[in-house]
This record gives sequence, C-alpha cells and structure tokens, in this order.
Amino acid sequence: SGATDPGATVLVFPVDDTSWVEYGSTPAYFRATRVGQDGTFRVVGLPPGDYYAVAVSEETATDWQYAGTMKALASLASRVAVGVGETRSLSLTTAGLGR
Repeated sequence: SGATDPGATVLVFPVDDTSWVEYGSTPAYFRATRVGQDGTFRVVGLPPGDYYAVAVSEETATDWQYAGTMKALASLASRVAVGVGETRSLSLTTAGLGR
C-alpha cells in the first residue's frame, strides 16, 4: 500500500546460493534487522559482496535461513553489491510468501 511497515524485518543474504548451507552459528554474510517506526533500517558490518535484501513479515522472519525459503525470498528481493566501506540505500516493499 506504500505505507511504512514497522513490523517488517529486513533480511540480507548472499546471492551465491552455495553459501546458504553450512554457514555456521555466526554467519558473516547473513543479517536480519527490524524496521524502525519511521520505516528505516540499517545493516552494518557486511563483508564486500553481492547480496539479496528483502523486507518480510514477522512470521516469515522466524525461519528464513533455510535454503528453500531463501530461494523463494531471492525471487522477491532486491539485489545489491556492497564494496569495502560503501554505504547503500534501498527502498523495499514488504514481500509475502504464500503459506
């Protein structure tokens, strides 16, 4: 609807799907962050690389780190390249996965 979704979570994960499995307990290339009341979000400390970024509802954010879920989310996500020391701005729409 174009309205701010303060209940959304932004998920960021690598474009390279081979890194979607066996990524360890503290994966450097994956992030999940809540959207603020004003609709903004911030992700820091990502290593350089190509990523997908997608805003999702709270229920999708709970089990997103499964390869099948990430594959579905990738088709809805924005793609962004991050270089050393770079800052990127994205405007996202909350995506829904049919369940």
